[in-house]
Amino acid sequence: MGTKKTEQSTPNTLKHPSTDNPHGVEFLKSEKRGIPRKKTQGKEKLLVEISLPYPKGAKIQKDIIDLAQNGLSFKMLSSEGYFLPGTPLKNLTIIQDESVLSRMSGEVIYAIAFNEEQEKCYRIGVQLNTDQKRRSVLGKGPFPHQVRPLRYGDNTIENLSRIVVFTFKNKQEVSHKILNFSKYGLAFQLEENENLFKLGDVLENLQVVVNNEMVYSGKATIVNLREEDKGLAIGVSLRGTLLDIEKIFSIKKTEETSRELIHYLKTSWISDKVDLNFKTQIADIRYFLEKIKKVLDVEGDSLKSEVSGIRKSIEKKLISDVGREIFEYLDRAFENLNIIAKDFNAEQHNIHKEYFQSHLHSLFLLSPFVLRCFTKPLGYAGDYEMMDMIYRDPDEGSTLFSRLLNIYACDHIRPARASRNRIPYLLKQVSNTVDKIIEKEGNGKVKITSIACGPANEITDFIKNSEKSNQCEINLIDIEPEALYTSQDRLLALKALNRHDVKITFQNKSIKQIIQESKKNSSNQRQHLIYSAGLFEYLSPETAKRLVEVLYETLLDCGGTLVIGNFDPSNEFKCFMDYVAEWYLIYRTKEEMLSLANGISQYRNIYCESEETGINNFLVLEK
Repeated sequence: MGTKKTEQSTPNTLKHPSTDNPHGVEFLKSEKRGIPRKKTQGKEKLLVEISLPYPKGAKIQKDIIDLAQNGLSFKMLSSEGYFLPGTPLKNLTIIQDESVLSRMSGEVIYAIAFNEEQEKCYRIGVQLNTDQKRRSVLGKGPFPHQVRPLRYGDNTIENLSRIVVFTFKNKQEVSHKILNFSKYGLAFQLEENENLFKLGDVLENLQVVVNNEMVYSGKATIVNLREEDKGLAIGVSLRGTLLDIEKIFSIKKTEETSRELIHYLKTSWISDKVDLNFKTQIADIRYFLEKIKKVLDVEGDSLKSEVSGIRKSIEKKLISDVGREIFEYLDRAFENLNIIAKDFNAEQHNIHKEYFQSHLHSLFLLSPFVLRCFTKPLGYAGDYEMMDMIYRDPDEGSTLFSRLLNIYACDHIRPARASRNRIPYLLKQVSNTVDKIIEKEGNGKVKITSIACGPANEITDFIKNSEKSNQCEINLIDIEPEALYTSQDRLLALKALNRHDVKITFQNKSIKQIIQESKKNSSNQRQHLIYSAGLFEYLSPETAKRLVEVLYETLLDCGGTLVIGNFDPSNEFKCFMDYVAEWYLIYRTKEEMLSLANGISQYRNIYCESEETGINNFLVLEK
């Protein structure tokens, strides 16, 4: 990475168009940019026109939010996608009152999400290229610099029939598997691969049909080809009109509504299948929480007239005092539910989860943490923001009741405490490794890699509290770009503040890429410490064993340490995680953790330990 982030990276003031500026243009008078922003005359609307790489000749026009000689920002709706930081924009045209003012190029330096009139938007900041040799804000690292249209996975339409038909070399081909899609292109799979296709080939009369309705018809160009276990994956850029995303989601909504109505009619007698003890416990929890909510809502309204400082002090004390009693009750209730549900089969779990959610979800989803866990805005559980909510002050929410539930869910229960305990445990592993390598090699660099790093809080604490971090090369890997952007902003700012010289790299990689690229890893790139504390709960036994083998055999240095974390099945809040948050994990005992290393023939030491709650197991392999 190595690129020093300065105040040029983001504007001093981030404002959105308002009624004070009806044309959506806001010129900031002065900033620490070297070139002050200048206010233009007149009330004409300013637009920026951007040429897109695909489809060929495609352009978009967006209202400019603010503008300077060396930069501008504009707004995009979430439904349109967004531009990744580091994306070069080769052709920018500034337009005022339908007249071209200027043509130039630039580079995206930030994409900030915000909500406007209940719709998610992105504010895209662009550095205009006054210096063509200026380095990317993300350096020359492994981040993809590309336009990022909103892309949907096949799971978006998994319950719909879908088919891709096209003509190639006078032969009609049919695919029943769509891998992903966006407005501008899609990827699909052919079961048979006759090696007929190559990059750049044009597919004639390509048709995409969803539930017997046409959502695209036209030509397409092959832009990606790859062999997969179940056939050939073909990525295409559409050359005709855009894929009708709105129609796809209209079809999906209609299908879901019909399916939900039929499901309701079929399961209206579901109450007869619910365990009587389970019903009783659910009724008790609901009665209890509704009473608590009513009292806290009244108390919250009465405190609104208090001075801000006094009100916050009273609210904190109230939540603390009341919370202890409420948390004890909820602990007992969920332990009882866990015992009742322990031996349920898959069908019984689904029935009882539906019953639980229909009676209690409206209350628990008032917690911001539970809401994010359940809705999964990034498409999966345990994302970097969920973990960060566990690590930071849990007192979040719009009411006293929602704040209290949030503290319970992401601070009080044992799984949350076990997740927080990862930080001191991993920090100790990092510190011990650094001390050992410095003692052994003197001024040599200590190489550390975190797989599925998330917010990397342990690295934050290490850099903040140890000058020995200057002798480290830290590599953070995650499949989620937003996790890397967040940790990058935090860690580079911390480096500058503490004037530390630790080298940090950020890699956007999947587990599959790590395994594939391990074969090319040279001996001088081997790591002294590799750890992963929040990944293996989602990996099958086969994938978990393969990854442990790859990390140990090809990426770990001789004398180095590999640390793998995984939740233990003794988690008595499994029912809470499954029914409240739909946060499903693959649990492993200490014996099952040790078995992940069965494919490794030689090691200096191996053991499995847990943090103080006993829920989080850590497999430790010393090479």
